[in-house]
Amino acid sequence: VTKYLAARLRKEMTPNKDVEQQSLINEMCQAAEDGDLEFVKQALKKGVHVEAVSSSYKHTPLMHAAVGNQLEIVRYLVEHAKANISTKEGKNGSTALGLARGMLNSNVTKYLAARLRKEMTPNKDVEQQSLINEMCQAAEDGDLEFVKQALKKGVHVE
Repeated sequence: VTKYLAARLRKEMTPNKDVEQQSLINEMCQAAEDGDLEFVKQALKKGVHVEAVSSSYKHTPLMHAAVGNQLEIVRYLVEHAKANISTKEGKNGSTALGLARGMLNSNVTKYLAARLRKEMTPNKDVEQQSLINEMCQAAEDGDLEFVKQALKKGVHVE
């Protein structure tokens, strides 16, 4: 039934249709969590913003993909749709990396941690507190490489 309804919604996604935007965002987020890359691509092509948030958890599609351990979708959203990996969700302030760590999704965690390390430069506009939080979580998880990179790139822990 879910696949039928998702296919039906995909058919109806046209710029001129009066499809409620938040409903489409919610469907895209669920598709990201479930591993439906084609639906995610279609929703983005139809104008859903990559940083749009679901109404239930206030998560972006990237966060939903991270929770669902959908590495292929995580990569697509980061590399092609240019999703911001430092965006914080609305309920607890977690990032996609923090959510992936919390779900013990090691492949997604490794990928996002590597991307975040790559972005950690003093000249980038990456929120310092977010990086400190990620570094603390990495320390708890035993991710020494992430902690070293964060310190090397100028993250201050004081």
